[in-house]
Amino acid sequence: MRALGVKPTSVTYGTIVNALCRVSDEKLAEDLFEEMESMPNYKARPAPYNSMMQFFLTTKRDKTKVLAYYERMKSKGISPTSHTYKLLIDTHASLEPVDLSAAEAVLAQIKAVGMRPEPVHYASLIHSRGCVMHDLEGARRVFDSVVADPAVATSASVFQALLEAMVANHRVMDSEPILDLMQKKRVELTPYIANTLIHGWAAHKDIAKARAIYDSVGREKREPSTYEAMTRAFLAVEERDNAQGVVREMLSRGYPSAVVNKVLELLGGGEEAVVV
Repeated sequence: MRALGVKPTSVTYGTIVNALCRVSDEKLAEDLFEEMESMPNYKARPAPYNSMMQFFLTTKRDKTKVLAYYERMKSKGISPTSHTYKLLIDTHASLEPVDLSAAEAVLAQIKAVGMRPEPVHYASLIHSRGCVMHDLEGARRVFDSVVADPAVATSASVFQALLEAMVANHRVMDSEPILDLMQKKRVELTPYIANTLIHGWAAHKDIAKARAIYDSVGREKREPSTYEAMTRAFLAVEERDNAQGVVREMLSRGYPSAVVNKVLELLGGGEEAVVV
């Protein structure tokens, strides 16, 4: 582009910064971010700031850097998006030093700018209390308040966060009333919720319950991660034949080799490890 005299736009920079974050090239991402902000045709957009915040949240685990990019975003007069606020909650709730009061205060910030907190924001708080702080009772209080609030849309993300907290605290046996509530609220059992429960029941050596969860996810809705979770569950109780059956179905779905090889390795080899 430069060789042809084509000026990169803010969208061009944002795309490249996002790609660099995905491959963990911190230096070039930050250098191009600086260059982007200094361009005379720079138009402030939230996406590149969100990319940098997410990079330092999930990959580098650097709370100071996340908050610095948030402040930088505000200094440019850019309005945070719903995703920005979720990243902010996750930062306060999962990076040291954990500050749940600051995480919960983000909800007030959202309301102060005329936006409404979304289920993903509450899910982050439930996850942090249950999975990070191992305060299952606190996680359940947040969950109950959200489910009872008619202003908040019913969402699978909130149920997933609570079920993950139950599994993390070895309380998967308390999950069945939550699944009943999901049905009552007409919330679909997603593959990701299923993965969590399969893992939880497998840890308790209750393979029948794990299998029941797996079976409740229709074949066409199963993800590679669902096949992996059930394969691990069967292998954990030394039911290799059943594990092979799960892998055979996965192979019939036509996933890329990079995806299936991860699961095949659990059986100790390539496709020859699966008895046809």
